[in-house]
Amino acid sequence: MENSNKLTTKKPFPNFTGHWRPFLLTFVPLVAGTLIYSFEDLPLFQGFIRNYIPDFLWAFSWGSCMLWLWNGCVPTGWWIAVVASFTIFELGQMKGVIQGHGDFRDIIIYGIGLFFAKKAWKINQNQ
Repeated sequence: MENSNKLTTKKPFPNFTGHWRPFLLTFVPLVAGTLIYSFEDLPLFQGFIRNYIPDFLWAFSWGSCMLWLWNGCVPTGWWIAVVASFTIFELGQMKGVIQGHGDFRDIIIYGIGLFFAKKAWKINQNQ
């Protein structure tokens, strides 16, 4: 009878206390991608680095954020929505509806970023 009166405590959802890795996996890539994209005039940040690394980092950050918020169990519909939004964004650029240069390689880079976010989350959970 005494167990029935005890309140169960749940961890915060998402768990913002004591776990810095998910925070770092979300915000460091976001800031790094923004900095690389911002310094487009530096010769180091031309070509592949300027065109694809920020996209990878932003997709990695987005995936990490979703994994953090859903504690690693992101509903399939959300993954589909993210990939669809990346694809629509790039197609919008190709059609001239959205400013920028649309590129199918960007969509592949976004997918790779999401894939590595999932892998990093699994590694983080195993430590």
